[in-house]
Amino acid sequence: NARVGFALLMLWALTTPATAPDWAAASLLALLPLAAVALNRRQLREQEAWRGAIDAQGLAMAEWQLPAGPHHASARW
Repeated sequence: NARVGFALLMLWALTTPATAPDWAAASLLALLPLAAVALNRRQLREQEAWRGAIDAQGLAMAEWQLPAGPHHASARW
């Protein structure tokens, strides 16, 4: 389905005359996925820093009471 949609979009783009504002709008729309990827990577870096801070404090994300004693799950799971 994605290939058919992409093919139809390309056919439409090739047959439609474009003006300067159209090219500018298309360029901005093309940059949106790149911005989303950049923001996602930034959030992942912040999440890793958060996990490191939890480990540095000696805190655990979960704890189980096993017959051998308590078991803690680290934030770096």
